[in-house]
Amino acid sequence: MTAMSMEFVSGQVRSRDVLYAKQRRLVTVGIRIALRHAEEL
Repeated sequence: MTAMSMEFVSGQVRSRDVLYAKQRRLVTVGIRIALRHAEEL
């Protein structure tokens, strides 16, 4: 379930043109930390 939600959230964040690349990476890292996906960092 978390893998599916991570894919969805990452896709939504990366597809937005409103955020700069650096901001998108920061959001993605924050989500991975919140979901405790340390091995993916």
